[in-house]
Amino acid sequence: MPPFVGSFISVNGMSLIQHQQQARQIGINIQKVAEDDLDAAMAEWMSLATILVPVVTGYLRSSIYIAKIGRFEYRFGAFADYASYVEYGTGTRMAKPFMTPGIIRMKATLPGLLLADVSKAMMGP
Repeated sequence: MPPFVGSFISVNGMSLIQHQQQARQIGINIQKVAEDDLDAAMAEWMSLATILVPVVTGYLRSSIYIAKIGRFEYRFGAFADYASYVEYGTGTRMAKPFMTPGIIRMKATLPGLLLADVSKAMMGP
């Protein structure tokens, strides 16, 4: 007995297979727009960090980086050996955060951005 496919059932004029294909395409669309928006958000973070970083020699600013290491995965920070002392302060020096404000902004805006991405993906290309 062949497996049940269900292609003869129609909902809103489309077969179940067509609905399944449409749902798969929506998932692909969501990933695409979300990845594009996350790339833009990370670029905005880097821009904000380079604006906020205190500059004496320019080395700390030049050490700020973003590396995309996978889909929806990034590594970011500053590789100057004294970056954490500037960001968080020491026992004798006040903190001058330049990375944290961008992270706080992203935490506040990304959920809304991702919801908008889902809406965009549902509308189609």
